[in-house]
Amino acid sequence: MGNIFKATCMVVFIFTLLYCKKKDPDDDNPAGIVQLVRSRVGTVYLDLMKAVTKIPVDKNLVIEFSNILDTTTVRKSILLIKESTTEVAVNVLYMDDNRTVVLIPRQNLDHFTDYTLEITSSLKGINKETFPGLTYSFTTVNGTMVISNITLNNQSFKPPALPKNISRTSITVTIDFSEALDPAAYKSFIGFSGPGVPLMALSESNKRVTLTNFGTLDYYKRYYLTISGNLTAVNGFNFNG
Repeated sequence: MGNIFKATCMVVFIFTLLYCKKKDPDDDNPAGIVQLVRSRVGTVYLDLMKAVTKIPVDKNLVIEFSNILDTTTVRKSILLIKESTTEVAVNVLYMDDNRTVVLIPRQNLDHFTDYTLEITSSLKGINKETFPGLTYSFTTVNGTMVISNITLNNQSFKPPALPKNISRTSITVTIDFSEALDPAAYKSFIGFSGPGVPLMALSESNKRVTLTNFGTLDYYKRYYLTISGNLTAVNGFNFNG
C-alpha cells in the first residue's frame, strides 16, 4: 500500500513539473495595450466622437501615446486618408522617445475637404503591446479669395487709397482676384453707387474683372464701389468683402 502511495505522489509531482515547464512565462505578464493620449493638427485637437471642422491645411499631424512604439509598425498603421479613398503622402518623425508620431504631409491639404486619420490595430508597442484601432474624422478650413490688385484709371484703388481728379466720363476699374470667379454669378456681388450700372467683363482666366461705361458722373461727388462678402470663387473660396 505504501509503495502505491509513493508511486502516485511521484506521478503527480512529475505531471506538475511538466505542466509548469510548458506554461508560457508571459501568461502572468500580458503585453498590455498601447494607450493613445491625444491627436492634433497644428494646435487644433481632434475628437473621436465627432468630425472637427476648420482644420488648417498647412500644419503637421501630431499623435501622442503613453507607450514607446515599435516604429517598424507605424508607417503601415497610421494613415491619413482623403475623402475616404486616397492615402495622403506623408513623412514621419518621432518625438518623446518614440512615444509621439508626427505626420508631415508632403503637400498642403486641400481646402474644405474631408479627411480621416486612421490608426489601425496593426500598431504595436515596443514591448508587443497591442492597439484596438480607431479613426478620427475632420474637415479642412475653406480657402479665402483676396483682391491682389485694384486700379481706377491706372491709379491704385486699393484701400486706403482715394483717387482724385478722376474723369467724369471715362472710367475704367480693374480688379484682380486671387481665384477664378463664376462668370454666371459674380456680377450681382459688385455694386456702384453712381447713376448707372457699369459694364463688367472677365479676363485672365476669370480672375480679372474690368468695369467700364459708368455713365457721366457729377462734379466733386464721392462714389463708392462695393464688393459683397457673399462673393465666392468658382472653387468655393470665400471672400471677406
